[in-house]
Amino acid sequence: MNLTSLLDLLGIVLVIIGLAALVALWSMPGAVITAGGACLLASWLIDRGRKT
Repeated sequence: MNLTSLLDLLGIVLVIIGLAALVALWSMPGAVITAGGACLLASWLIDRGRKT
């Protein structure tokens, strides 16, 4: 894993945390669901990118 990949991963994690924090203003369970769904989406996108 090179530095660029680590920085990309860090960026994705920060976006997910920010999105969850925004949703947490309205609903804490919604924030947990949003963070979980965003992690699954990020994982799917990363795996999809590796296959091509």
